[in-house]
Amino acid sequence: MSAMVPAATDILTPVMPLSCQDRLFQQACDYMLKHLCEKISLDNVCQAVGTNRNKLSALFRARCGYGVARWLREQRLKKAAELLYLTDMSVCLVAVELGFSDAANFCHSFKLKYGISPREYRQSCIFHANK
Repeated sequence: MSAMVPAATDILTPVMPLSCQDRLFQQACDYMLKHLCEKISLDNVCQAVGTNRNKLSALFRARCGYGVARWLREQRLKKAAELLYLTDMSVCLVAVELGFSDAANFCHSFKLKYGISPREYRQSCIFHANK
């Protein structure tokens, strides 16, 4: 009978405290997500989380395989796709709201990530919603 009942240690997974690097990474991500619509520099993020450029850059490269700027751009593009799907905001307004330098830069980045332009993406969302 005792072989059928797992020991408490087999069931319970201990909650491990976050390492300093985990906390730093999470704080940096949280800061950037909170300020996604603002112009954010690496120095802004470093100042907010109390670290230096080299340490934060190395941490993101180790965790994500790419740097802070790319992580931020990826998050902005995900949010842009959401806004294009859920709102009728113009492509230019989405670009401005999410901190892209201009609409052309936004459209280029969006097309690189998703393979279609923001307008085409919106049209495909409308098409699939009407099916």
